Amino acid sequence: MALTAWKAFEDFGAKLRLTDIQEAAVKARRSRVNTLLSDAFPAGSTMPLFSTRLIGSARRNTIVRPVDDIDVLAVFDDAQVWASMANDSKKLLYRVRNALAGYSTDVIGARGQAVRLFYQDGINVDIACVVPYGNQYFLPTGNGAWMVTDPDAVDAFLGRRQTELGGHLRPVVRLLKRWNNVHSKRLGSFHLELIAQETFSSMAGNYREATMRFFEWAPSFIDVADPTSGRSMGTRLTYLQRQNVIASLAANYARARDAVAYEAGGDHAAAITKWKQVFGPEFPSYG
Repeated sequence: MALTAWKAFEDFGAKLRLTDIQEAAVKARRSRVNTLLSDAFPAGSTMPLFSTRLIGSARRNTIVRPVDDIDVLAVFDDAQVWASMANDSKKLLYRVRNALAGYSTDVIGARGQAVRLFYQDGINVDIACVVPYGNQYFLPTGNGAWMVTDPDAVDAFLGRRQTELGGHLRPVVRLLKRWNNVHSKRLGSFHLELIAQETFSSMAGNYREATMRFFEWAPSFIDVADPTSGRSMGTRLTYLQRQNVIASLAANYARARDAVAYEAGGDHAAAITKWKQVFGPEFPSYG
């Protein structure tokens, strides 16, 4: 519970971050996946494993509790098998899935781009199976084709934006991810992160104001470009999905605007009530 909107945001922001135990669990899970894949694809294999590492929000420290899944990049040496996979990227996915047949797995993603390793605690691992392509990687699209991906460049780009925005981008992104999660998950996590960094040319430490401005300005940045491919992220949305995103942003802008106005007028109880409508029942209550 909190007596001011500022304190409610501070407490809620801390609640969203992983605990030390959870961070250790995420690292341990990546280590376990590395062991499984190293055993399945050793140096003597026709497709030996080069390396694994965390990617996505777990690597960029924008992951929020509760943890649904984590992303691991698995890089394989394709020198001996590329000829058999070049025209059918699904072969890479199913070879990895079949190698993990003793575990609960599936090929997942909008187009089948990863192998998901399921765990009973719900912290599943999405394994992005890739092969080198210069300094980048080829990632299966799931329909037999390949796409170029560069998670290192993405991390460098968003790390630079974090610095340019005074270190405030990641805390605000974590808040927005919780908003997204409690309002139908209309935006993909990466898409949301890109919209957030594009929305702001500068940021300060007032995260109530920043959240309100995001809801107000974000509709103009739904078509933000992927920093590596240059393709619009908005093309992943259908017309109806786009309209639902815009409607949700508008509704939550109205709530956030009222909350900021209530706080300015000294009514922190009303402000906190409005923010709870934005962020869901876990947001602190007034008191």
